[in-house]
Amino acid sequence: MHIALFGVAGSGKSTLTKELVSTNPEYVGLSASALLKQIGRPIEISNIGSDSLSINQQQLITAYASLKQASENTIVEFHAVIETENKEFWVPIEVLRQLNPDLIFFINASPADVFYRRTHDKSKFRKIISKPKISKLQTMALLHLTKAYSSDRLNIVSNSDAFRLISKAITRDKK
Repeated sequence: MHIALFGVAGSGKSTLTKELVSTNPEYVGLSASALLKQIGRPIEISNIGSDSLSINQQQLITAYASLKQASENTIVEFHAVIETENKEFWVPIEVLRQLNPDLIFFINASPADVFYRRTHDKSKFRKIISKPKISKLQTMALLHLTKAYSSDRLNIVSNSDAFRLISKAITRDKK
């Protein structure tokens, strides 16, 4: 089964992926950035331009398709919107559709938690914006995803429920 995790930067996708893979070792878990890095694409948000972002999205479709061929079970962290220092890049609807994962989850995190992660986790570049702006960005990202995926395919989960609900879906798939 191929699971796509969506959420804004700082929503907890990476932590959740690590937890899920540690309890389900038959799954390969990684970020879209890691997939792009494997094929030599630029991923440094602070230096990347719109052209590279567009090319990356097209390359991501191919890289994800290859991963799905190579691995029976995957959890990949994706973004509907990529925030650079100067703007927001909305992943084209057609790109999102072409990813075609089996299960799609959107982590609807508390804006306060996202803000905390963005200000305290220095391992990744994350744009620092206010809690109200984070809330608005999450709402817009979710609306953007609903244009790509029907509501019956899109599962909206909170940070506190995400591990339990995704684990339940993985267990169901094993049966």
